[in-house]
Amino acid sequence: MQVAFQKSEAERIAREAKEAKEQQEKDQAERDARIAREATERAEREAKEREEHAARESQAREAEAQAAASAAVERAVKAERDAKEAAERAERDKAAAVEAERKRQNDARLAEEAETKAREKDKDHRTGVNNAAASALVTEGGISMSAAKAVVTAIAQGKIPNVKVVY
Repeated sequence: MQVAFQKSEAERIAREAKEAKEQQEKDQAERDARIAREATERAEREAKEREEHAARESQAREAEAQAAASAAVERAVKAERDAKEAAERAERDKAAAVEAERKRQNDARLAEEAETKAREKDKDHRTGVNNAAASALVTEGGISMSAAKAVVTAIAQGKIPNVKVVY
């Protein structure tokens, strides 16, 4: 009986050792599976984070590119508007300069005409005064008309002292 007990005890120990070994293997397999699952989850989470980070960076680059393109368009529109305004301003300045030159020329022509008229009027007046003086010399002085004209001309030119014609 002792043998049977020892055999039964040995079987029990073997069975318990086998169960313990199976339990250890099972626990080890569960740990390995958990570690593998956690590693897979971590790898997936890190991959997702990288993708999200890459997407955010891509969106930021796109936004930056759009902002740069928009700024370039705005600069081009402003440059075009400024060029158009400058051309319009140059055209207005040119028209104003042409008008000012036309007015200056017209004013110069009018001034010259007025001067010419004044000279002609003065000449006519002097001729009238000189003719009246010559006629008076013929009538009152009894000299010929040609002599009277010579006397009046000499007086008008200042060749005869102390005598003067007032126009």
